Amino acid sequence: MKEKLKSPLTILLFLTLLGAILRFYKLDWGDGQFFHPDERNIVFGISNLHIENLKDYFSAIPPISTYPSILSWLKALPLKDIPLNPKFWAYGSLPIYIIYFIAKLLELVGVHSATTFEGYIIIGRFLSALSSTALIPLTYLLTVQTLNKHKYKHFIGLVSAFWITFMPGMLQFAHFMTFETFLTLQYMVILLISFYLVKTGQKKYYILLGILFGISIGTKIISIALLPILFLAHALWIYNQKASLNIFKFFTSKFLLSLLLIPIFAFLSSPFHILDWGGFMNSLTYESSVANGSLLVFYTQQFIDTIPVFYQITRVFPYILSIPLTIIAVVALVYFLIASTTHALRAIYNKKRVSSELSFLLLLLAMLVLYLGFHFTLYVKWTRYMIPALPFLSILSALLIFTFVHYSKKLTKAIVLVTSLWLLFAGMMFWQIYTNKYTVMEAANIASTKIPKNVKITSEVYDLGAIPFNPIFGTQNIELLNVYELEHDPYANDIFKKRDESDYYLILSQRLYGTRFRIPEKFPLGYKFYDEIIHGSNWTKVLDVNRTSAHCNIFTLMCLGGYFNPDETFVVFDHPEVMMYSNLNK
Repeated sequence: MKEKLKSPLTILLFLTLLGAILRFYKLDWGDGQFFHPDERNIVFGISNLHIENLKDYFSAIPPISTYPSILSWLKALPLKDIPLNPKFWAYGSLPIYIIYFIAKLLELVGVHSATTFEGYIIIGRFLSALSSTALIPLTYLLTVQTLNKHKYKHFIGLVSAFWITFMPGMLQFAHFMTFETFLTLQYMVILLISFYLVKTGQKKYYILLGILFGISIGTKIISIALLPILFLAHALWIYNQKASLNIFKFFTSKFLLSLLLIPIFAFLSSPFHILDWGGFMNSLTYESSVANGSLLVFYTQQFIDTIPVFYQITRVFPYILSIPLTIIAVVALVYFLIASTTHALRAIYNKKRVSSELSFLLLLLAMLVLYLGFHFTLYVKWTRYMIPALPFLSILSALLIFTFVHYSKKLTKAIVLVTSLWLLFAGMMFWQIYTNKYTVMEAANIASTKIPKNVKITSEVYDLGAIPFNPIFGTQNIELLNVYELEHDPYANDIFKKRDESDYYLILSQRLYGTRFRIPEKFPLGYKFYDEIIHGSNWTKVLDVNRTSAHCNIFTLMCLGGYFNPDETFVVFDHPEVMMYSNLNK
């Protein structure tokens, strides 16, 4: 197997441009409706920023001379009321500030729509698509760096970059204004700088890592879980100087400087985690309770009785990573963990230096183990949590395939061909979501011509998908029922009664009935509620708009034979299935 690539950079540029087209296309998807809850929450945070009010804020502060000391003056300052407090802590503030100030600059040059609800979302999606596009050359670069002396390193790098170009999870989250693509980009740059630190030990890389970890924590606080990467990179550099590790010489000035920069830049990136400590701690308490399952809320009910790791392997990775790469990645992670740890321990035992290739592989594995290990312990298992792991799993999968190239070149070529074509077609099947009308809007348009106007409609609470139906049928004719709490509602019979007295029932996504059908013993009333509609004789389906083929097709083996449907958050935000049922008794 001979590497014949005369210009890998030309191919990489082509892949990057193609990836950019796929990611930037239809960033305004949703037909003017922006129902993604995370996007709306982020805009809420941006909308709390008012830089024009800073002058009024500071002019209202009493002078220091009115206080007995500077300390007492500082304590009296209403820091949390500074008009740059997003008052939103589910994410860090850095991307919120970036989106806000870009919007403000655009407003200064005459683009007044930039500072609107829609404008903030489009800017955020643009930055997300830009970050996702940058992951393509970064994946290539990290692969080549990891395979420093491999004769096929450029070809392997292009393979992993090709996978990232068409990966469904990458395409989807490039179209969301969530922070996962920002985090993925930051983590990849952190790993790359860690490679350079191990190779050279130069002070500038310690400084860069301190800054990058700081802004990463300022983007999302769970990035703290990845700090051992810095310790590992420094330990490898120290050890390789003399093939020994002296704990008393471990804390060098460069390393301490890096550690000092982390909290500084974390604060600069997201200052109100400190300045509004009370608000942050209240949010942290709530978010932690949701994450560990001690507080069950309506948007986490789908994780009841699900098994960590198994859930991600069967309901997340096959859809965002592809089935072949999921299998290869699992094998690769186990194989390299055992092999790399063994080789590293043998080198240390024999007092030999750890090679650059092995050092890079150890850092790559550490990144995956730390990130996945943290999230695998959580009760919540949202699809977005696995997005930052995708490029690293792709690199590791490519390494595994080519580790055995000397055993069978034909088999290696076949595996590369199958996995690459699989990603290509799976990605394009998913991409069709953005070439079609948003399902909610299409359903509303069909309903406007197919369903009589003066009818009574019941539907599901907490789903903004009902909004497009309001101007068609009138808000007074649409009643939202809290089916989520049916088991605990003393007036459950009234909810059934309201449903049965309506002319139509509108199902806005799979979110509610999917969980009720999966675990009917946990939600007997909810199961009965939807079973009577979907399978009963008193209701008939009159409308069904879906993009099921985008995720349930031959490339997901028809949702793994129908046994393992994707995590609902992979579906309900950008292509929910919308159905209407007519009450035959009316």
